[in-house]
Amino acid sequence: MHAPNSAGQNSAGRQEDHGRLVICPTPIGNLRDITLRTLDALANCDYVCAEDTRVTAKLLNAYNISKPLIRMDENTIKRKASRVIADIQAGKQVCYCSDAGMPGVSDPGIALLALAYEQHVSVCVLPGASASITAFVASASSFSNFYFVGFPPRKKSAFREFLNSLANLPAAIIFYESPHRLIATLELLAEVFPQRQLCVLRELTKVHEEVYRDSSSHVLEHFSLQHEQGGIRGELVIVLDGARHEVSQEEVKRSRDDARTYLEQLAHEGMSMRDACKMAVQQCNMSKNTIYDIALGVYGKA
Repeated sequence: MHAPNSAGQNSAGRQEDHGRLVICPTPIGNLRDITLRTLDALANCDYVCAEDTRVTAKLLNAYNISKPLIRMDENTIKRKASRVIADIQAGKQVCYCSDAGMPGVSDPGIALLALAYEQHVSVCVLPGASASITAFVASASSFSNFYFVGFPPRKKSAFREFLNSLANLPAAIIFYESPHRLIATLELLAEVFPQRQLCVLRELTKVHEEVYRDSSSHVLEHFSLQHEQGGIRGELVIVLDGARHEVSQEEVKRSRDDARTYLEQLAHEGMSMRDACKMAVQQCNMSKNTIYDIALGVYGKA
């Protein structure tokens, strides 16, 4: 095995024989959280593609690295990606940086990476800072696995439906959210999962980092007060505990409503309460006691 040299040419440094796309993670708040391999790659590349050239320019300037920058955000990456791939095929080494964290995670850079694989060009993905992983660890979730959502649906009805689809997921659930939408998101989480453990992490790795853990209803109270006292600022990550063999209140209500509708249909057909309960237990996948309780209301018996 050959040890890499100081510039890391074995993995992310300059390659003399062919070009390469290097995916470079960047700090999520503290500029010191950048890896040596990322610095080597940035120093040795031909140019840097960036989600926002202004943000990446500050990072490069902090480490005295001067490279041409090409903006590749969600509006331009599909149009410019083929030209970048052509440059790599011609022997150039190109780095891609998102504004913060790991490119490709809730980031338009995934389109460039996918095209690189399709065109069979060399790719090197460097490890580094990630807001989702940092938040998961800092939240001290009791779950050892997680489901990463990214930014949730914007429409309340779509978000509610999405949350209900995750009601029985036995894993922590990680969301990204913007400051101006946080309260609305927390209100819905508290409504659907009032007793779930919830952690909101704000300004991770920065001077005013905040980690607040409590039940979803108490977390809502905390940040509602903060909102009233001057607003909520900074990047936000939400970590919601997963299911522990329970379902959301809305799921319970929907199941009971479905069972009631089924029992009403059987009653209308003249079936006895006893036989209807037997069929409903099998059809609705609910306990005998629950079905019997619903049936009492349908058949009007005490």
